Amino acid sequence: MKKGYIYLLLTALFWSFAGICIRFNNQSALLISVTNAGIGISFNLIFNHQKVKWNKTILFASFCQFIMGITFICANQLTTVGNAIILQYTSMIFVLIYQCIDKRKLPKLQQIGIIFMVILGMILFFFDSISFKGMLGNIIAILSGAFYGLQFYVNTKEKADPYSSMIISFIFSLLLIGFVIKDFRNVTTVEWTAMAGSGLICAGLGSLCFARGIVRVNAFTANIICMLEIVFAPIWAYLIFQEVLGPMSFIGAIVMVTGIVGHLYLENKKIKKKSAKYDISLNQVE
Repeated sequence: MKKGYIYLLLTALFWSFAGICIRFNNQSALLISVTNAGIGISFNLIFNHQKVKWNKTILFASFCQFIMGITFICANQLTTVGNAIILQYTSMIFVLIYQCIDKRKLPKLQQIGIIFMVILGMILFFFDSISFKGMLGNIIAILSGAFYGLQFYVNTKEKADPYSSMIISFIFSLLLIGFVIKDFRNVTTVEWTAMAGSGLICAGLGSLCFARGIVRVNAFTANIICMLEIVFAPIWAYLIFQEVLGPMSFIGAIVMVTGIVGHLYLENKKIKKKSAKYDISLNQVE
């Protein structure tokens, strides 16, 4: 169990560098995505020897992950690192919405309350984004969160395979290399270093640690630990770029994180309650 905690803590740490690496790069989101995919797929094929599977569910999850990656890169280029990563974590609320749509069930009252908390938090972010560029970055970050939540939800389906989806999403990016190959000659040494760092640290080490950690820790605890990325990313942004969250964004972040953690807490409480009832019924049968 302790080893699982360490793996997930390292996951949050490695993933938190994504925005920093992107901010050192002035190239297009597509070029960055292609380069990161090349490094990420090489790393995973070397250290993960799983067989890649193909079906409609896996391909759809791959497409969602591909769009999520490009929109996240765009968001980091338009808004602050802190805004981009925090707004992307609206994904957990999008998962709840997708679940309600998929099962054709209205959310419970407490779930509606949590959704409104997150929406309120998102609105507060826009009060600090006076420029069109900043507002557009926030909108794209939310869009990235929507696709992140969708690929996460699809990956819970019976025929899903998260590892295969990740590899195929890298392949989607690599297939577009023809559109950016002429731009590689304009990439500076600093930009090559940033892309190499992002591919190795975030796509490589981050995904490897997550794969090893998620099988050792329950989903609730794993989500909470990985949410430390929200804490790490703004710290790196402040130390490197002197970026700080605006006052309204800071309040919005607190509201959003409270809503997300509240949702995870309630879900975990419900799971434990069901588990306790099941244990009692088994004891009665015995």
